[in-house]
Amino acid sequence: MQNNPEEPSINVPNETCKTLIEGLPEGILLSDLEGSILLVNREACQILDYDREELCNLNCNDLVPEGANLCLPDALDVESQPGKPLKTKNLDKRETEDR
Repeated sequence: MQNNPEEPSINVPNETCKTLIEGLPEGILLSDLEGSILLVNREACQILDYDREELCNLNCNDLVPEGANLCLPDALDVESQPGKPLKTKNLDKRETEDR
């Protein structure tokens, strides 16, 4: 992807991004395309009732109900549309332990 020469290039340090994500009032989970959870904010931990370390040792597929196995690349191809969020049903810690 090429930058528009008329627009300034913006390089935001990783720590700045992490700080911004941490301060958001919504639960945010960042993962790679295989679903490995790379970063979570405090609100996501609270919503899902996991501590940060526990969530970062899970895969996104661990947080969806059985039968709704979410494979991120497939979901992005099938369910996403430009400008619309990808909505999922996530299981909290209690629900995953009950499986």
